[in-house]
Amino acid sequence: MATAKETIFQLFEKVDVPNNLSDRNVEIAKSYAMNQLSDRISMVDWCKQNELSTKTFYAWKKDIRGFESYVNQLIDNSVDDSVKDALLAMDKHVVKLAYQTSVTPAEVKIFGEYFGYALEARKRQYLKDNGLDDSGDKTTLSPEQRKNNLLKRLQGDK
Repeated sequence: MATAKETIFQLFEKVDVPNNLSDRNVEIAKSYAMNQLSDRISMVDWCKQNELSTKTFYAWKKDIRGFESYVNQLIDNSVDDSVKDALLAMDKHVVKLAYQTSVTPAEVKIFGEYFGYALEARKRQYLKDNGLDDSGDKTTLSPEQRKNNLLKRLQGDK
């Protein structure tokens, strides 16, 4: 039976690599995605481990077309349905807790830290579904489609 990391790396292989990324870019993108999904070591330690300065990594995210989108796709493709289901269940629970006095800031922090990668994946999906994009890429929905989606949400259809 495959380990969790082996399974994640298998899922990584299903994501198309942008043509302009070098082998080193791809290696770093996969390592960063794995760190976000499981290792969770500090950025400074992760950069040292990968023999890369933090300045270089952030420059790649900003300047290399497709690098950040590729990283996001690696992470998004690795969030399995059971985690998405758990996130939805926790969403309902957290919403209920928001109206109670028993939830502690520590509980909210733990939830955010544990499910941070899934929250980011859901945010990207939400933006994509509504014709928006936080990566700087052009939207795929027309203004009319975005307007209709917004109206549906406001009317409670979505």
